[in-house]
Amino acid sequence: MTIKKSIKELIINGLNEHKAIDVVSFDIKVTSLADDIIIASGTSNRHIRALSEHLLTLLKENGIKNISIEGLEDCNWVLIDIGDEVIHILSTEMRNFYDLEGIFQNISQKQNYA
Repeated sequence: MTIKKSIKELIINGLNEHKAIDVVSFDIKVTSLADDIIIASGTSNRHIRALSEHLLTLLKENGIKNISIEGLEDCNWVLIDIGDEVIHILSTEMRNFYDLEGIFQNISQKQNYA
């Protein structure tokens, strides 16, 4: 198992452990944005915050240092960027409205983890 794959698996397992909804991943190596986009939903703003904080703790415990995070103030949509992996944790309403899956599906291979 490569280090890259283990980081992605760490993220996905962390989301699933805390009951994230409809976790999906898109391989977007063909772009210069990142290697993978991971998208998940939470049941409420409190759940989205808990998922985000859990992931931040997991990433830091596993030696990931350059972590950018946005959206913790409102927790409707939290974006965690660690360079090669970009994680979006959204409310169901935001996810349906912005349709990130529709955007990334055209350029990648989708993987479901639900």
